Amino acid sequence: MSEPTECLKCGAAVISAAKHRRWHEALESRLPGLEAEVKKRREQGPSGRGVGF
Repeated sequence: MSEPTECLKCGAAVISAAKHRRWHEALESRLPGLEAEVKKRREQGPSGRGVGF
C-alpha cells in the first residue's frame, strides 16, 4: 500500500490520485462552481469552528 498524498484542490489525504480526480470531476459536473468555492475557502484559512466545510 502506498503512502497517501495530499490533494492540491481540497487537501484530503488520498491514496489513488486518479480515482480522487474522477471524484472531483463528478462533483463538479453535478455542482458547477464547487471547485471555485473549495479554493476560496482554502485560501481563507481555518474557519475556527472546527468544521472546514
